[in-house]
Amino acid sequence: MREGSFDFGVKPPEEGYIKITGKTLYDEGKGYGLDDYAEGEERKTGDKELLRDFLYMGGRSFKVKAENGQYKVRVSTGDYVDEGDAVTAYEINGVKGAAWVFDSTVQQRVYDVEVTDGYMEFRFFEGKHPAVNAIEFSMNRPLEMTKVTAEVAALAEGSTVKLAWDKVDGAYGYTVERYNKQKRDTDLVREVITEEFTDTDVILNDCYEYTVSAMFGHRFLTDSKQVIPVRIVDGNEVSAHIDRISASMDGDSVTLDWSAADGAVWYNVYQKAPYGLYKLIGKPEKNSYIYRDVYPCADMVYAVEAVTLSGATKRTETVLKASAAPKKRKMETLDRSLVAMPTE
Repeated sequence: MREGSFDFGVKPPEEGYIKITGKTLYDEGKGYGLDDYAEGEERKTGDKELLRDFLYMGGRSFKVKAENGQYKVRVSTGDYVDEGDAVTAYEINGVKGAAWVFDSTVQQRVYDVEVTDGYMEFRFFEGKHPAVNAIEFSMNRPLEMTKVTAEVAALAEGSTVKLAWDKVDGAYGYTVERYNKQKRDTDLVREVITEEFTDTDVILNDCYEYTVSAMFGHRFLTDSKQVIPVRIVDGNEVSAHIDRISASMDGDSVTLDWSAADGAVWYNVYQKAPYGLYKLIGKPEKNSYIYRDVYPCADMVYAVEAVTLSGATKRTETVLKASAAPKKRKMETLDRSLVAMPTE
C-alpha cells in the first residue's frame, strides 16, 4: 500500500475512506487494523462530516501495511462538541506527535514518516480525551514547483494580484497561501486545480507574500515551494507630497488639516507620543480629519501620508502641545509597610 485513508468512528464511512470501527482488529490479509477493541462516539455537528465521529485510542495502536519509503502522514484528532480540551499524543514509526485541541475543534497534523519494515504503526498514549478521527498517508512524490509570476493591478478600487506558473506533471492540484505583512499572519489559503490564481481581496500599497505548492495524494503538499513577495502598487515613482499639516484642539477632539496631494486615493493618519510608536487612527479620503477621545494633558505627534497608486508619500508631522495641566494620578492609600511592636 502506497496510499491510505482511514475513517475512525462509529458511523458509515466517508466516500473513499476505509472505516475503522472499535471492532476492526488487525488482519494480516486486509493489512490494517487495531491491536485492541476501542470505544467510539458520533457528533451531529462539525465543519467536516469525516471528522464528526472518532475512536478513543488511548493505550491502543493502529497498524497498516505500507511499502518501504518516505511518506507524508496526516492525523486528525479532536471533538466538535467536547466541553474540555482533548490531548492526544502518539508515535508513528518512531516519529513523535501530539495535539492539544481546544473546545469543540479538530486539528490535523502532518508528519514525515519512513517505512523500513513494510508496516506503519501508530501508537497512541493514554491522555485526556484521546479522540482519533482519521488517518491519511501517501508516499512522497518529488514534484518540483515551477517559478511563479505575479501580475499586479493597482487601482483605486478593486486591486488584484494574478499569479501564474507552469504545469507540474503528476500534481493533484496546488495550494496558494498568502502571508499578510500588515497583519503578520497567513490570512488566506486556497486550493486550485489550474495553474493560476487571482486574488481580489488586496489593499492598495499593502505588502503580501504568496507561497505556491503542488499537491499530491490526499492533498499533501510537496516540499518544493515557490515564494513571491508582492506590493500593491503600479510600479511608478511616488511624485506626490504633503507640504503642510496643522492640528488644533477643541475639547476632547483634535482637528487635523493638511495640503492635498496629487493623485491621493486616501490618506493614512497616525498618532503617537513624542517618543512612542505610530498608531494608525484614520483613513480619510479628504485632506482633513477629526479625531475624538484624546488627552489634552499630554503632548502628541500627528502625521499624515497620502496613499497613491504608486505607493505612499513621506509622512508629514506636527506636534500638538498639551492644552491642560497633567491630571493628578489616582493613588490608593495603603498601609503595607513594616510594623514594629514591643514583645516580651
